[in-house]
Amino acid sequence: MTDPAATPVATAPRPRTARYPSTALALIGSVIGCLGIVAFIILVVVRPDAMSPRTVDWVAAAQESGDPALLAPELPEGWSANYAELVTDGDTRVWRVGFVSPAGGFVGMSEALAGSDAWVAAQVGDAGTGGSVGIDGLRWTTVDRRGERDPGNRAYTMVTRLDPPDTRAIALYGTGSDEEFRVVANAVAAAVRASR
Repeated sequence: MTDPAATPVATAPRPRTARYPSTALALIGSVIGCLGIVAFIILVVVRPDAMSPRTVDWVAAAQESGDPALLAPELPEGWSANYAELVTDGDTRVWRVGFVSPAGGFVGMSEALAGSDAWVAAQVGDAGTGGSVGIDGLRWTTVDRRGERDPGNRAYTMVTRLDPPDTRAIALYGTGSDEEFRVVANAVAAAVRASR
């Protein structure tokens, strides 16, 4: 029987494994490299919160359309618009403008050039009808969803139909305050008179 202690131990070379340097200099180099990558991302990548909000000249857009029926309400200084577009909503041509107040409140305006009963009902949605308010000669049906959990961009809605033979209907909607809605409604009423 062979004595295990007398057996020569195999001395085959063991494969070398790659090791990362563990010195303080290597650690500092890694930190500097990471900071360089972060700085590159901050400098090169465009951050949406750093961009200024888009503004649109709704008066010029209405004039360029060539359609005198499009309303371009004149709002007090400090108001702006973030969109102004003429779109088709089903069979209805709709002029839409998104107004932003100096305080940041949003009041959207949709003017249906031939506002059908169905279009008017769609602006009110499943909330049915609410109250009614008269502002500068126009009678508006109102729906207040501000007490709901998530009313979206239609927290408050005002809809009016112009007197025949004018077939237009106008909806105001948004998250603005009562005063901001009143400012836009007064400007819309003045624009309606000017367009007749």
